[in-house]
Amino acid sequence: MQTIQLVVPLFALMTLGYLLKKAQFFSAGFVGDLNRFIFYIALPVTLFLQTSDMSDAFAGAGVAAIMQPITIVSVAIVATLISFRASPARRGPFTQASYRANMAYLGLPIVATVLGDAALGIVAVTIAAGVVTNSVVSVLVLRMNDPDSGGQSPWRRLLDVARNPLIIAIAIGLGFSLTGLSLPGLANETLALLQRVSLPLVLIVVGCSFSFTKVSRRFGVALGAAFLKLAFMPFFAWTVLTWGFEVDGLVRSVIVLMTAMPTAVASQSFAAAFNADEQLAAAAVSFSTLASLVTIPLWIHFLA
Repeated sequence: MQTIQLVVPLFALMTLGYLLKKAQFFSAGFVGDLNRFIFYIALPVTLFLQTSDMSDAFAGAGVAAIMQPITIVSVAIVATLISFRASPARRGPFTQASYRANMAYLGLPIVATVLGDAALGIVAVTIAAGVVTNSVVSVLVLRMNDPDSGGQSPWRRLLDVARNPLIIAIAIGLGFSLTGLSLPGLANETLALLQRVSLPLVLIVVGCSFSFTKVSRRFGVALGAAFLKLAFMPFFAWTVLTWGFEVDGLVRSVIVLMTAMPTAVASQSFAAAFNADEQLAAAAVSFSTLASLVTIPLWIHFLA
């Protein structure tokens, strides 16, 4: 019951975003502007604050940084083998949807609510390692499955990682933490106020991105990707952490929950950039997010 009480308000905000979009309460331009505000300002501020004082979380952050490449690459290999008989245009998006988690827009607010502020330093490092690893693996997967796909240069996509505002904010925050620097009190309070506003807005924007008409056209493939993303990937992470690294407690819960998040919207933009099946990527995002209404509470209960 406690798990339900924690998670239901988060999904209620996503549902609100979806209903407001269906009612055309928000214009397409406003949703786009709000999304840019979140990506370039609100989330970077949140991640900076959570990494600027990590004196008590560096050990757990190290495990998180190692686990992201291990988990992502392992799941990508499994998904690639499963999708071997599919068309080249579908193999890449299917594989990508199986490992690319929505860590910033969903993982951050959900873990913050369920596990509290003590988990957020580890969350930030998990996001940083995930953004880098996801981008590199996605470029490799999409080019490997369809080397003649054309689209944007893979080097351009990788260069975008260095300019990602989330990565920049985390790097600056870690610099503050390592050097012992701190912001003046008024500046810190202002950023903290912005952080409190950002997390509800993130969930509303996620709801605005739902598109269930795309799911029906590629339901079977989206279902397979969702199983790998929502069930196999977090179970793999839990197994490696428990039996390989012998890690438990808060660190394990944070990492497993972050891997249990549904497919990230970025997988759709990567598929489009490499002329792969963008509709399949969109279907995987929407269906996995819908299915996570059930799977995320189950993982929270399992980890409790």
